[in-house]
Amino acid sequence: MPDYVVEYTYHIDERKRPEGFPKTVSIIDHYEKIDGEQAIVELYNNRFRSLAKEPGVVVFLDQTKIDSSKIDFNSRVFIPWHMITHAHGKVNLIIPEEPKQDNLALEPEEKSDKKATVQ
Repeated sequence: MPDYVVEYTYHIDERKRPEGFPKTVSIIDHYEKIDGEQAIVELYNNRFRSLAKEPGVVVFLDQTKIDSSKIDFNSRVFIPWHMITHAHGKVNLIIPEEPKQDNLALEPEEKSDKKATVQ
């Protein structure tokens, strides 16, 4: 079963955007072992609906410095809906890497003197 990364992007109203504030912010969710396309569609829609029902969104301002191993209240910010012009989402399938085969570690096949019989 595949894994997915879903990114919800929010665009900040230029008239209300503070100086130095990003033009867009994102919430990134990771879903593991999703059973079929319909399941990810339902997860996406339910999450989008739940985010829209809140008075705003809480995001990391710098997506490159997310450290979920510690609680850090200084790296997140609440953005009320009146500062957001629109939102959209993007679903990405995570394709697992093929295990690399080390050709040098392969053992030679044992030769057999037995003949195979084809029926």
